Amino acid sequence: MTPEVLQSRAEGRHHGLGVPFAGGGVLTFYRRDACLPSHAHDETHVWVLLDGLARYRTPDQEHGLRPGAVVVVQAGHPHANRFGERGATCLNLPAPPSLDGPGGPVARLSGGLHADLIGLALDAAAGAALDRLDSETLVAEALACAGREPFRAGTIERVVEALEDNPCRPWTLGELGVLVDRHPTHLARAFRKATGLSIGAYRRRRRLLSVCRSLRQDRDSLADIALAHGYSDQAHMTREVARALGSPPGAWRRARRC
Repeated sequence: MTPEVLQSRAEGRHHGLGVPFAGGGVLTFYRRDACLPSHAHDETHVWVLLDGLARYRTPDQEHGLRPGAVVVVQAGHPHANRFGERGATCLNLPAPPSLDGPGGPVARLSGGLHADLIGLALDAAAGAALDRLDSETLVAEALACAGREPFRAGTIERVVEALEDNPCRPWTLGELGVLVDRHPTHLARAFRKATGLSIGAYRRRRRLLSVCRSLRQDRDSLADIALAHGYSDQAHMTREVARALGSPPGAWRRARRC
């Protein structure tokens, strides 16, 4: 579905702007005081309130939601939404088959995950290229908030070893899940609980360290360094290096060599 179609549907049905998001989801910006009358969806999905206030009403109950709320919206389950005077930013994600319980608020995002999702949402809204593993990891963690299934010990160590052994490989969350024989959503949640970081953030820090070494030691062009480290292009690497180090890679390289 094209951004134009998403935007048209969002403006007609949701009083806002829809933006494609990682993991098959849609990021929607609702206008102030927007109100969605009672409606139902064909497929179950997870609805995350990133910013603003909202009311979520079903035939038998009503909830006041604050930023960080996670709602499982069941297929065919009628509900209505009303948003606050500042509007709201929401993330709609396709739900895994395991989320077949009753609809309604089921969890809240942790502070770290909430902040990371907001940052990713800003990048998506700006049209920036998103890191695939980072996006998949954060989406999986948001979905895992609704599942909260137990996790076996020892898995995190194997994932860390894989990321350390090959930090420049363009890992996907699915590949890491297969590596340790665990569902991606379970893996994403357990990794943050054990390390305090998402898998994507951990890999990104590890990759940045490798990039810094290349910038100091190698004579390769910035484009070649970006390609060798699994970035989508040089601009992607430049944004990430500048955000982490305070200056773009070319300037950082010249300063360190001087």
